[in-house]
Amino acid sequence: MGTRRSHPLCEHVEELSPTDQGWPKYMRINPILDWSYKDVWTFIITFNIPYYSLYDRG
Repeated sequence: MGTRRSHPLCEHVEELSPTDQGWPKYMRINPILDWSYKDVWTFIITFNIPYYSLYDRG
């Protein structure tokens, strides 16, 4: 669902970060980096965004 800081490999990721050396140069933008799981689902439900049906099964 996007990069969030709660992911173990993302604790040092910034909201705006350039790509690593050796990759094509562009700016990574992580707009939901500091959102909680609840924030993500509130946004999805509020704006009626389609999501994969397996999430409904838990």
